[in-house]
Amino acid sequence: MMELQPAHIVALRNSHFRALVYGLATSISYFAFSACMYYGGQLVEQEGIPYADVFKVSQALIFGTSSIANALAFAPNFRKGLVAASKIFQLLDRKPRITDPKGFPDDKW
Repeated sequence: MMELQPAHIVALRNSHFRALVYGLATSISYFAFSACMYYGGQLVEQEGIPYADVFKVSQALIFGTSSIANALAFAPNFRKGLVAASKIFQLLDRKPRITDPKGFPDDKW
């Protein structure tokens, strides 16, 4: 059990760091939404912009950035998918080593 203690300490340290990064990553959309609402509130108060317009713009910004982030998260997997698809097409286009003999009847089963 003592042999596992150094690895356990490193794993605990890494888990705290990963939890912090995960917490920041999941809360960033809330921070962005609150910043949009704060700035929108300032615009409503000082410039007289209707609140509905502020809400529409903030929702469009948040939804657009989250969609882009989700798309970019899958970019490495997309490349792997293209490589896998090309390998499948190469496999389907190859000539088989075993061929049907000449004159074999082509009867229906």
